[in-house]
Amino acid sequence: MLTGTKKRYPSGSTVLSFGNGTHTVDEVTGAMQTLVTLRTTVEAAENATTVALDAERTTAPSLLVLIAGFTKFVRATFGTSADALADFDLAPPKVPAPEDGGGEGGLRREGQGHPGRPGHDQRQAEEEREGQHHGDARRDARHARSCSGAGRDPAGRGWHQRHDARAQLARS
Repeated sequence: MLTGTKKRYPSGSTVLSFGNGTHTVDEVTGAMQTLVTLRTTVEAAENATTVALDAERTTAPSLLVLIAGFTKFVRATFGTSADALADFDLAPPKVPAPEDGGGEGGLRREGQGHPGRPGHDQRQAEEEREGQHHGDARRDARHARSCSGAGRDPAGRGWHQRHDARAQLARS
């Protein structure tokens, strides 16, 4: 458009009437040239960004390995010295808080369970005495209570009861 405008309207001072106003040829060609310059600048910036992103993608992995190694070196060198680690913008290592409960050091041994609740081993023994299979969710009242509201059918049966009915039908 720019070339055609200059060819058909050689005098820049020619006044053209369009778009509810009047504009000179120089004004119109100046607007066109500004848009061309802006577009060229944007495309150059996009190309430069693409080149920079490609360079980052190819070099970042090896740089991150080097930096991770240095971070380990700094942590090993300065240990738990909060002020020295802060110089490197590193937080000191977290110290786990001791838990309340039985056992040495405040930690529970496996199978102790939550205080006031039977542990896994104790529940398994109780279920075996009652003739249940350990972990059988259809007969475990604790599990049935937690699942009773979910997935009910129109007859008011929960998933486990529907499953039991289907299993009985399949066996007969």
